[in-house]
Amino acid sequence: MIPDSLKLNVFPLAVWNEAGPLQKQLDDRKREGISEELDEYQFYVMRVGYSLAQIMTWMEQLDDAVYYLSDFSYRKDAKDEGVNRAKHLLYNVENYLIRLQSVYDRALQLTNNVFHLGIEESNVGHSVVVSNIKVSRTDVAGQLRAVKKEVEHRAQERHAIVHRESHRDEDLRRLEMFYMFREDTWNAKPDGLTFEGLCHTRSQLLKTVVAEKKKEFTELNQAVFKKVETLFAGLHFQYNKERERLRL
Repeated sequence: MIPDSLKLNVFPLAVWNEAGPLQKQLDDRKREGISEELDEYQFYVMRVGYSLAQIMTWMEQLDDAVYYLSDFSYRKDAKDEGVNRAKHLLYNVENYLIRLQSVYDRALQLTNNVFHLGIEESNVGHSVVVSNIKVSRTDVAGQLRAVKKEVEHRAQERHAIVHRESHRDEDLRRLEMFYMFREDTWNAKPDGLTFEGLCHTRSQLLKTVVAEKKKEFTELNQAVFKKVETLFAGLHFQYNKERERLRL
């Protein structure tokens, strides 16, 4: 679960409490037929608010992803579409690993907007942001590196999934193999294993793998959430400095 210290963090709440009335004011004037350009201060607050919504939503999805590992529908329509437990599990494991890496991308986008660096979104990356002089001389640079450290040891898995091949995990591969067979395609092996025996074997393996993945991903999430919470503290300080400068 996302801890309340992050879910109710003072930084996003403060920004949203400021951005909300600004958005309402702009919407009201638009309904009155008044076209109004955002000034730099309004643009800044709205942009930071949007970036915070993005990273918070992404972390909620990481949290949800742990639940989805075991949330399989045994409805007939799923079976008719060829969806089985092994495919469902593999899909959600891969989805989690991709999203895990993307949390850091959103942390970089948020930092770009809080510091008002003006870097084009498509050019935002670790070295560009962390080496920027406005960022590098603050605690935020180290806080960003701490977030990156929590996810980078799984980066190669994400890279392989996106660019080369499905996730390579021995237990998941065994499950895929076991779930390839239906009763009408299973031929008893020399050891006499029946299809019912196969179903029991794969169900026990499935329970073990799902439990292990849920524990692993929950622990990963908690480590990432903790580092993001520390990052929020550093960014909140910088946000207050920048907004006061823009309000002058």
